[in-house]
Amino acid sequence: MVVRLGGTRSWILRMQHNRRRRDYGLGPTYDVSLADARCRAAELRRMVRAALDPVKERGLRRPDVPTFEMVARQCYDAIKAGWKDKRHLSWLASLENHVFPEIGAKRIDAIGSAEMLRAAMP
Repeated sequence: MVVRLGGTRSWILRMQHNRRRRDYGLGPTYDVSLADARCRAAELRRMVRAALDPVKERGLRRPDVPTFEMVARQCYDAIKAGWKDKRHLSWLASLENHVFPEIGAKRIDAIGSAEMLRAAMP
């Protein structure tokens, strides 16, 4: 159990994966019992022993994470009214021509800075 300065308490599993120390959050104490936290910790340990990365596996189970194209189009819709001279059209066209073919279908949480730079360079 970890108690933070504000008094909040949560269950944390600290272990190593690929020679790197990781802290896995198991949930807040008001929501997760000690028995449930122990079960979740055992499940995470089994995943690590099976050579799986629990952080990546948790991300794969979240289908609600939007793609880059979805987020970019939402951003475009939100700010296009504030641009003058229809510059918003060229901004969207640039994304459609150069960026969306590279990373448009990728989930937003799976894109790193190197991929962003590669897609934005042309």
